[in-house]
Amino acid sequence: MTKFKRTAAVIAAAMMLAAPIAQNTRSTQIKADAVGIASEEDSSDILLDCSSRYGYDFLGKLSNGKDMQKMYDAIWDESVRLWNATDENVPLGENLGETGLRLSLTELDLPQSDVEKVVYMFRYDNPIFFWISGNVYFKNGEYIYTVEREFSYGEERAKVQTAVENYVKKTADDVFRAYQNKYYRSLMIHDELINKTDDLGYQSDDYRDYTIYGAIINHRAVSEGFSRTYQLLLNYIDLENYYFMGRLDGHDQACNIIRYDDDKCYFADVQLDAAASDNNMNGNSTAYLGKGTKEFLENRIIYTDNPDDPRNFQPLMPTVAVDNYDRAGYMRKFLRGDANMDEKITVTDISAIAAHVKGVKTLSNYCQPAADADRNKVINVTDISLVAAQVKGIRDIPQE
Repeated sequence: MTKFKRTAAVIAAAMMLAAPIAQNTRSTQIKADAVGIASEEDSSDILLDCSSRYGYDFLGKLSNGKDMQKMYDAIWDESVRLWNATDENVPLGENLGETGLRLSLTELDLPQSDVEKVVYMFRYDNPIFFWISGNVYFKNGEYIYTVEREFSYGEERAKVQTAVENYVKKTADDVFRAYQNKYYRSLMIHDELINKTDDLGYQSDDYRDYTIYGAIINHRAVSEGFSRTYQLLLNYIDLENYYFMGRLDGHDQACNIIRYDDDKCYFADVQLDAAASDNNMNGNSTAYLGKGTKEFLENRIIYTDNPDDPRNFQPLMPTVAVDNYDRAGYMRKFLRGDANMDEKITVTDISAIAAHVKGVKTLSNYCQPAADADRNKVINVTDISLVAAQVKGIRDIPQE
């Protein structure tokens, strides 16, 4: 879940003045490029756009929350520094790269179990930092920020970071040019993941399959890899969502919770839909998208805080609707000539088709069928003329 929603750039200043600023909010989140960015534009802060603060805020509500948030802030700062330090090779320890961030448990005034909880919570909030080690490392009474061995090399981190950023921005661009409601934006990203990622089931020996690296770079993932990548993309387009872990049929299973157009939260499980789609179903399965508690929790358990196992620590789950999402109430009306797919035909569509024909700005794959007003599978000046005729009231485009 992103704290600030990107809206029209012209209200950026007003939003900055009106937005409530928590006392413990990370300073890097309170900056002009964090708000007021039009959805079709790219923010200058990819890390902020792809992050969540749900876990951060949840930590602040605990009895020692302020100390936990201070540690979280330190991890955030080191992560941002490392993301930008593309020429820095992290020194190798016994098995992992050990960064310069070392925090004394005594100075933190936190027990080791709480330090572990902070690290796990940070990873929940920030899937973009794919190189953070999944194991919390301690030595001589200090927590040491570690990265996976292969990503200790700055050149390797930089290469993957660039690929991730390009993937996120390309996917988001297609979403915003094609879909106007939240459900269909989430559906497009859901289908993108399924179409480009091989489902590995619930187990893999490669840690990368549990991260965005697996889904985006290697095009393979287990449930955690699917869900973290889904979270990353939903964060970027400012669609409120949450990442959670639980148990299904005796094994760990990651899922997402998404807030839709009716302002209610619903479950999603992209990996299970990927598995169903692979089993020769017609098109992509949406059997586990937009589900309420009555159906989704029939055969699974969402983890709650276990003081004996910090790895199962996660925020309290937001209230999820009992019944499944009513997709029929938000079905998109497809109109020939509606090039920007806002369910109406206006001069904006004429401009969009003209820009496409002239090569100024290409329509996304999802908009092109609607822009093909004469249905000849080619977008040209004829389509511009047909749309213009309808806008002027001369002749309507046949929709049947």
